[in-house]
Amino acid sequence: MPTPPQGGAPASGGAKASLGDSPLAIIVYMDESTASPTPAFDCGLATQNMYLAAVSLGYGAKIVSSPTMTLNGAEHDQICEKLGVDPSMTAVAVLLVGKPDSSGIDGVTGASTRAGLSEKTSVIG
Repeated sequence: MPTPPQGGAPASGGAKASLGDSPLAIIVYMDESTASPTPAFDCGLATQNMYLAAVSLGYGAKIVSSPTMTLNGAEHDQICEKLGVDPSMTAVAVLLVGKPDSSGIDGVTGASTRAGLSEKTSVIG
């Protein structure tokens, strides 16, 4: 199994991992002029597949979309220039990849308490 990228600091104390915690961030950009009728959906599938590949290789991974607000914001063209991306492209998602969290907290055991299904649904008829 490959060694996960070094660098970054694993989030601790229940904090959510963010862009600054990850040694690798893959920014997924969309070309809206493509022949595909669903370019955003295609980018989502590609991001999901990269996530699954990273996790299957033993890396920690997380898909985030909040950085896209900055990537597509007022400084979009300057950011694209720095990254070597065509300014006509739109950032859709960011995939963070790094060392898996060693705290033992996972998406199931670390999940917040949620209302039961019966509290959120109504049967009519």
